[in-house]
Amino acid sequence: IQKFSYHDQSKPADFLLSTDKIEHYLKIAKDLPTAYNGAVLLNNKNEVAGLLFNSGRETINLAIPAYYLKSAINNFSVNSAKVMRSRLGLSYIDLSEALGLSQEVTEGRAKGAVLLGDAKRSIMAVAENGPAAKAGLKAGDIILKVNNEDIDESNSLTKLIQDYKSGQEVTLLISRQGQESEVKVVLEEL
Repeated sequence: IQKFSYHDQSKPADFLLSTDKIEHYLKIAKDLPTAYNGAVLLNNKNEVAGLLFNSGRETINLAIPAYYLKSAINNFSVNSAKVMRSRLGLSYIDLSEALGLSQEVTEGRAKGAVLLGDAKRSIMAVAENGPAAKAGLKAGDIILKVNNEDIDESNSLTKLIQDYKSGQEVTLLISRQGQESEVKVVLEEL
């Protein structure tokens, strides 16, 4: 595994992520033939690290991380009719991945998830009527923690949200204009 939290970042718009999509992958150091599509990727302890998948390229060099698979299996064990994922309804930039954002946007922080949208692509920072909107989150807020777990280079906001089932309440530590506060949000089914 070359990188544990990879997503294509060839243009500025690629830094805008969503809590409702899987956008972080394991980047494999060596390109593999497409025949390996769906194969399990093991780490050096013979533990499942991820699931190789064909992302539309001629070779396979990405895997879905095991933590996404684990949350899908856990949610499936609760409701065996379908695989469910949790929804928070946010678009954000991970501050541990983005450089060059203004102090006004980052509040001088190098970790966390700043809620931003993209008007040109009609992407709202906070989805209307979504769980985050119902909890009062706003564009420009910076989410620092989910249930006391830091959002950083090893824990994206999306990864942390997928650790919980729809219907569960999570506590977010946010910073709004430099003032920290806790916000409780009930996750919905995606």
